[in-house]
Amino acid sequence: MQRQAQGQQPAIDTAELASKVESLNQLVNRNLEFSVDDATGQQVLRVIDSDTGEVVRQIPSDQILHVISQVQKASEGMLQGVLLDDQV
Repeated sequence: MQRQAQGQQPAIDTAELASKVESLNQLVNRNLEFSVDDATGQQVLRVIDSDTGEVVRQIPSDQILHVISQVQKASEGMLQGVLLDDQV
């Protein structure tokens, strides 16, 4: 992986990351699936059993993603209320 300057986010070498994930998948008979939740924009990691296709673990969980979505919606509503009140 690439080195990072102090105080900066690490640069991700996606090819190297994909290679390491594939090696790990073969070792533990699990597949790692990375995605982005449409509703929240949060990164999601799913651990999937290679034999059954069953999701063994998801981080963050669906419940947490739902809470984040509700908080984001509430925050947007409060912000809109503040903007409308200031314009009146």
